[in-house]
Amino acid sequence: MLAAVFVAWGVAAVLDDSGTRRALPWRDLTPQTGSLELPNGLTREFISRPQLAAWLHSRGGKVVPRVAFPRWRAALISLGPRSTTAYSLRVVGVIEDDKRVTVRAVRRNASLADPGRQKLTFPYRLIALPTTGKHIQVEWIEPAD
Repeated sequence: MLAAVFVAWGVAAVLDDSGTRRALPWRDLTPQTGSLELPNGLTREFISRPQLAAWLHSRGGKVVPRVAFPRWRAALISLGPRSTTAYSLRVVGVIEDDKRVTVRAVRRNASLADPGRQKLTFPYRLIALPTTGKHIQVEWIEPAD
């Protein structure tokens, strides 16, 4: 039994071998972008202004926010369509380690106490962050009640 615990601990240590972690600066571009129609949940990275502009315009975006490409990138995190206004998404931080960049986000869902108004919404966040050349992933954080 003790051997199995050590094996499990060793596997976990290898899987979590992310090295030194540091906070990265980031900027929320969502207020500048306005409403978008995002038919599914996704995480997407944009490496140039033409790429970002084409994608935003194809989803109903009217304004393309300024990003200092190529030193900075834009990343979009979307929940996909939701049936009420009670759903939301916010970014609480961005962390870089040796292998990846992790965007830490909190998702708020509708509840019996706060069902919101019936309306089709597309909660998302568009952020700017420094270019690192590393894979961007999302870590969902439980909201503090």
